[in-house]
Amino acid sequence: MEKVYALEKIDNIGNIELTNENLLYIIDKLKLENSYLRKIKKYGLVWEEQIEEAEEILKNNYPVLTEVKEKEICNGNTDIANVLIEGDNLYALNTLLFTHGMKGEKQINIIIDPPYNTGNRDFIYNDNYVNEEDSYRHSKWISFMNKRLRLAREILSSDGAIFISIDDNEQSQLKMLCDDIFGAENFINCISVKTKSAAGASGGGEDKKLKKNIEYLLIYCKNREECNLKSVYKEQLLMNVIKERREEGRQYDYRQVLIDEGTKKYMYTIKDGFSEDIKIYKHEGYVMKNISEVMEEEGLTEDEAYLKYFSKICSSTNSQSSIRKRVIEGTKDDRGLLSIEYVPKTGKNKNRLTTNYYINSRIVIWLSDVAYMKNKKIYKKEKLGTLWDDISWNGISNEGGVAFSSGKKPLKFIKRIVSMCDPSGIFIDFFAGSGTLGQAILEMNNEDHGNRQFILSNLDRETPNSCLNICEGITYKRIKNIITGYMNSHDTFIKGIDGKLKYYKVEFIPKLQSRDTVKIQLADKCTELLCIKENCFNLYKQENDYKIFKNNNLVMVICKNFMDYSIISKIKEDLIELHSYKKILYVLSLNYEISHWEFQELDNMGIKVETIPQKIMEVYEEALKLW
Repeated sequence: MEKVYALEKIDNIGNIELTNENLLYIIDKLKLENSYLRKIKKYGLVWEEQIEEAEEILKNNYPVLTEVKEKEICNGNTDIANVLIEGDNLYALNTLLFTHGMKGEKQINIIIDPPYNTGNRDFIYNDNYVNEEDSYRHSKWISFMNKRLRLAREILSSDGAIFISIDDNEQSQLKMLCDDIFGAENFINCISVKTKSAAGASGGGEDKKLKKNIEYLLIYCKNREECNLKSVYKEQLLMNVIKERREEGRQYDYRQVLIDEGTKKYMYTIKDGFSEDIKIYKHEGYVMKNISEVMEEEGLTEDEAYLKYFSKICSSTNSQSSIRKRVIEGTKDDRGLLSIEYVPKTGKNKNRLTTNYYINSRIVIWLSDVAYMKNKKIYKKEKLGTLWDDISWNGISNEGGVAFSSGKKPLKFIKRIVSMCDPSGIFIDFFAGSGTLGQAILEMNNEDHGNRQFILSNLDRETPNSCLNICEGITYKRIKNIITGYMNSHDTFIKGIDGKLKYYKVEFIPKLQSRDTVKIQLADKCTELLCIKENCFNLYKQENDYKIFKNNNLVMVICKNFMDYSIISKIKEDLIELHSYKKILYVLSLNYEISHWEFQELDNMGIKVETIPQKIMEVYEEALKLW
C-alpha cells in the first residue's frame, strides 16, 4: 500500500529535476501527506526479494503429479498409503495445497529440516550452490523459505504444528520470519538440541568464537487455542538413575513400598472448589516398608525388588494444591494412610473418578507414574523442557541403510517430535533428505498401531558428493529398506515392516493454451491429485470414460465424459453393490458450474458431485498470491 501510494505521487512529479535536494524534499512531503508512510514499522525482518526459477515456472504452468507405478512398495495389510513426491518442494507444496489445504478435517503436522545456509555447499538456489561470499546469501535463503512457509501455513490444520530444525546461521532470521507468517502468538518453543559434546564440536575460527555443539528446533502452531501437543520425556534405566544419585551423595526419591493398603473405611465427605464431593477414607492395618527392608527380608537384589513391587513403590511430597489443602483441613490432621475419591476438573484425569493417597498429610506419588517396565527392565521418564541433551548424534550416517551426510537427523529425534502429535495425523516433510520421517512413522505405527501417514517431498537433482538422484537414490531407497528389509552396516538383515508407499513425479501443464485445452489436459492429469486428496487409491474399475477407486469407507468416481448420458447409467450400475460406501463423483466441466438435473439419476444414491478442474486452477492461482 505504501509503495503504490509513493509511486503514484512520484508519477505526478512531472519533469522535476531529481537532485538529491529535490529527492529529500519529495520523501519528506510523502511522509507528511500519507499516514501509511508515517506508520512504517521500525522493527521487522527486511530482505532483498529474490526470484526463483521454480517460481517463474509456476507462473506459467500448472503442476500435476504422475505416479511411477513400478516404484510402489507394499508389505502387509495396510490401507495407509504414504506418499513420496519427486521434484522441487515449491511444486509439491502447490499440489498439496489442493489435496490438503482445503479439507482441514485431520491434524496435519509439518516437520522440516531446511538447508542451514552455512555457505558450505548445503543451500542450492536456482540450481547453484550459495557460498559464503554471496552478498545476497541471506536474502536468497529468506526468500526461499518465505515462499515455502507461507504455503506450509495454508496446508497446516488448525490444530496442527510445524517443527523446523535450524542452526545459528539463520535461527534469528527464521524466528522473525515465522513470527510474521504464523503470528508471534502462535510461537510454542525454541528447543536447544545438543548435537555434539564440546570436545567433538566443530571449531572453525576457534580463536574468535566457541565451538558449536547445539542446534535449534522452532515450534509454531496454526492456532494456539486448538493445538494440543503432548509432553516429551527422556528415558534412563532406573538402576542407572539410582546409581548416579548415590554417586552424587543423594538418595533416590522412590524408596517406599506400600505392601498392603489395609482396610479402607469411609470417614466423611468434603467439597472441592466447585462444590463437588471429595470422599475421604482411612486405611487401617496398612503396611509400608522401605525398599531396603524388602530386599533384606526377601533376599532380593535392588533391581529384583523394584521389578517385583513396581506398581507399589512410591514417595510422598508436600506439594501444594487446593485439593491437598482442603483434605488436610477436612481430616483434622489425621495421621497414617488416607485416600480420597473425587472427579478432577483439570489435568490428566479430568472428568474421571480418581483415587489419590495421602500419608501423614503428604501426597503419595507413584513410581509407575514416572517410569515404565519393558523386557524386565524399568525405565525412568523425565519430562523434558527446552533442552534436549539426551539423543546421540553419533553413527547416524547409515541409519535406514542409506549413507547420507548432508544434515541427517537421528531417528530418535524425529520420533520424539512425532510423539508430541496425534497418532492418527498426517505428517509432511518437504525437505525430506534421507527420509528419516518416513522411517519414524512406519516404525511408530508398527509399535503402537497408530494411523499416522507421511508425505515426503525431495529434490530430483544430484547430491553434492554423488551422482545419485536424492529422491530416488536415497529417500526412496531408505523407505524401501524399512518396508521390505535390508542388510545393515553390520551385515545383519533387518526384517521389513508393514507399510505402503506411492511414488510420484511432478509434471506441468502450460497455461499458454486456450482455456478449454488447459482444463481438458488438467482434468486428464488430475487423477493422482484426487486420489491423494480423498486418500482413495485402490482402483476398483476402469472404463474408457471413467475410473472408480475405493478405500475402506469411500468410493470415488472420476468421469471425463459425462456428456454421454449413458455413462451415468453405467456408473449407477457399478455403484449399486457399493451401497454402504460414501460416494463422490468428480466430473469434467469446462464451465464453473454443472446442472444438477444432469445427475438426477444418481440423487437417491447419496453421491456428492464435484467439478474438475476449476477448483484446482483456483487453488494454484491463489497460491501465487501468497508470495
